[in-house]
Amino acid sequence: MNLVFVANNRLPTEKAHGWQIAKTCEALAVNGVKVTLITPKVKRYEEVDLHQYYRLESNFNNIALSVPYLLNLGIIGFSLRSLWLGVKTSWWIREQKIDFIYSRDLLTLMICRLFGYKTVWEAHDVRHRLITYFGLKFTAGLVVITNGLKQVYNDHFSYFKKILVAADGVEVSDFDLKLTKSEARAKLGLPLNKQLIVYTGHLYSWKGVDTLAEATKQLTDNQLVVLVGGTEVDLKRFKSAQTNNDRILICGHQPHHLIPFYLQAADVLVLPNSGREAISKYYTSPLKLFEYMASNRPIIASDLPSIREILDNDNAFLVPADEVTILANAIKQTLENEDLARAKASKAKLDVTNYTWDKRAERIKRYLQTL
Repeated sequence: MNLVFVANNRLPTEKAHGWQIAKTCEALAVNGVKVTLITPKVKRYEEVDLHQYYRLESNFNNIALSVPYLLNLGIIGFSLRSLWLGVKTSWWIREQKIDFIYSRDLLTLMICRLFGYKTVWEAHDVRHRLITYFGLKFTAGLVVITNGLKQVYNDHFSYFKKILVAADGVEVSDFDLKLTKSEARAKLGLPLNKQLIVYTGHLYSWKGVDTLAEATKQLTDNQLVVLVGGTEVDLKRFKSAQTNNDRILICGHQPHHLIPFYLQAADVLVLPNSGREAISKYYTSPLKLFEYMASNRPIIASDLPSIREILDNDNAFLVPADEVTILANAIKQTLENEDLARAKASKAKLDVTNYTWDKRAERIKRYLQTL
């Protein structure tokens, strides 16, 4: 099987979508698919090797094509670049035998379909309904990351029946560290004498980090929330709001290979997604969720349909979303009840073996073979 993955994104990137795309390509290649990743060329990143940046196997090709930047024009510019990238991709592969063009970008796929290629869309949210309606007419397959997303597409685009649900994944071996909690803290320069509550990821409003920040006011002086991640803009906003909060340690963005050490250093991990936005409530499949599970640390997570697809009361502590006091109490109770916390963490570690990148790629490959 010969597959071209087209990503209208700057790669590599510090954002989670870059890691997800890169690991998907690597895992498909491990499963015997010949993969070529095509991205827009970005001049200041031309010398950055994608495989080295993400520490990937060198088992797929990465081609950067020249397209106009246009992102200063906002969503219109992004859309125009998607269309342009579709044209450039179709031209670049014109003399090759390609089985599928796969992308998270629907507009790019629509153009590729016009050139006669079989296309598959991986949807991570819900797009403009009219564009989606016509876009699905141009695609042979649809991969979504949650059952909540599948339900939306079934409800609004019932004519499209070929939908695969493939949650995101994790490289479990990355989290099998041969060091203690104290050793992980020493490596990162984290306090050895406090109980650490760790969150990794972005600081967008729907991630619920503001709720976690408020919850710190009800914790003890011996308990410290460690935040890892965030863009420069979000970090500036968050630091400004938490200037006088000495129960939060803001570490900012860290290389992905250090994330396992931050999770190993934790006493408890928190996934405080808000229930106020549909993307959080129904559509998201957070990479951090699977990384948390692989780390063998107790998880406190918002009780939302998207999270419930993976977690339950056997492998995590589930709490109502956006409830500051309940979250604070859950943190304290989890830290106090070590035996139960340890049991749930062990169950999560066992369950996450169903969500490796390789198993996800296996499901996608089998699905493609039916199209």
